Amino acid sequence: MSEAVERAVRFVREEVRPNLDRWDREARYPREAVAASGLTGLFCPRAFGGLDLPFPEGMQVFEELGRGDAALAFSLSMHNAVASAVTRQGDEELRGRWGRRLAAGEALGGFSLTEPHAGSDATAITTLATEATDGWRISGRKAWVSLAGEADLFLVVCKTRGEPGHRDIAMLAVEREAPGVSFPRLYRKAAADFLPIG
Repeated sequence: MSEAVERAVRFVREEVRPNLDRWDREARYPREAVAASGLTGLFCPRAFGGLDLPFPEGMQVFEELGRGDAALAFSLSMHNAVASAVTRQGDEELRGRWGRRLAAGEALGGFSLTEPHAGSDATAITTLATEATDGWRISGRKAWVSLAGEADLFLVVCKTRGEPGHRDIAMLAVEREAPGVSFPRLYRKAAADFLPIG
């Protein structure tokens, strides 16, 4: 068992299982515990403080996290995808501002693709980004945003020309505090919301 997988096993045993019911009752995301887990920079390069894991080993980490709580495992997988994208494909300014913070769990990353009318079909989205003198302006509505209301930085999938198909799809980094960003409704996903069978 690798060191990262051992961390995941220990995190589930010592933090997730003893605290999951309380986290659910309080309806709060365990930011401090997640940051201390050492599992927030799984795919980030070591230069950013990440573990630089190969993908199959990362999947083993998420499998172990899922033994404690599937929703938490999913949120960590989305954060790690964002952290990896920022540290590997982001421009110098984005990497410098967010790379180390995301890898260390000091900041959380969320992902935003799905739209109410399009589901996760990226070719059917209508969120539009238009170039402006000071960057990009994004207009649209998203649904099922990972870590909505909690993440500090979001990668938002949008169109840049509004043309049919995939050729004008882009992914832009949007800070939580950016003007116009709001989260009008949160979905509860905890196990307590599901009815038992049998």
